Amino acid sequence: MEIQSLNVTETAKKALADLLDNVKPGTEGIQGMTTSNRFKIPVVKIVQPTSLTKSDCPQTARPGQLYIPNVNLGNSIDIVPVFAYNSRTMFTPGNNDGMIECSSLDMKTGSKYGKCADCPNLPWRNDMRTDCIDNVVVYALSSDLKSLVKIIFSKTSEASGKFLLRQASTKRAIWDTVFTVSTENKSKNGKTWLQWKTAVSATLPSEDVKDVARVISGMCKEDWELLATKKEQQIQLQPNPSLVQISEEDDGNGNLPF
Repeated sequence: MEIQSLNVTETAKKALADLLDNVKPGTEGIQGMTTSNRFKIPVVKIVQPTSLTKSDCPQTARPGQLYIPNVNLGNSIDIVPVFAYNSRTMFTPGNNDGMIECSSLDMKTGSKYGKCADCPNLPWRNDMRTDCIDNVVVYALSSDLKSLVKIIFSKTSEASGKFLLRQASTKRAIWDTVFTVSTENKSKNGKTWLQWKTAVSATLPSEDVKDVARVISGMCKEDWELLATKKEQQIQLQPNPSLVQISEEDDGNGNLPF
């Protein structure tokens, strides 16, 4: 992508160039695919008590805060969504290494078990919990244009992701709203945990933020479509969809690479 040819301000061009420099341009596609002039976006994680022993967790981090590898983001971040979608993930039952057995980019077709509607692992099939979970995946800019990140809302946090999508859908574009993302403590039946919390910020995104968001949104959409097509082709090549197992790598916190 030729940044200087874009019809945006010089401030937006510089911000976009800096963002791409910070997320390793030319290495891996946004969705985990190897494509030219693309990049790999870091996943924002919640600092859980168990996170403190992980090698990528900053030493200054405390439970309830947010972080990307080796960077403490503090108690909350203000983000501007640029691209989002609903997905499904099934981790290998009984495997504690976060290995993904099946996944779906559109909640319609899984990479291993085929059509979600016909799959016995469909989340809450017959009102019963299964090994498959629904996710809301969001790519976002920090409102100060210094970071490009990915957040995955799943399990008890899925509702926070759905709230973000509902609020964003009331505007002309998904990047017309600033959200404050933080964590909150929850407890039930004697168990306590940390989960995502989203709220609409009173701050509005600047025109430069919107311009950068529009450009990156197009890149995200293109890579998502490329990966969706690739998975569909791999599934169709197999006489039995259950034989398909696309190699995917979990980020160590129950999050997907795409």
